[in-house]
Amino acid sequence: MDEMARLRGAADYGAPVQVRSIVAMARAVAETERQLLILARETYGSCRRMAAALQIDYSTVARKLKAYGLDC
Repeated sequence: MDEMARLRGAADYGAPVQVRSIVAMARAVAETERQLLILARETYGSCRRMAAALQIDYSTVARKLKAYGLDC
């Protein structure tokens, strides 16, 4: 199995999201997405490896990172 295939299977569906207060759904989704991108960047390093692990296109990772003011 190549590295990208291994990363695509790396999703951990057992990790719960911590909810501490009621906020607008759009804000909650955006903050969760931002935190996930930061964690993926710390864990996988490159945008291509992040995309494989998150099971989304490379261009989506790059666009979302830019939207949150983050770098690959």
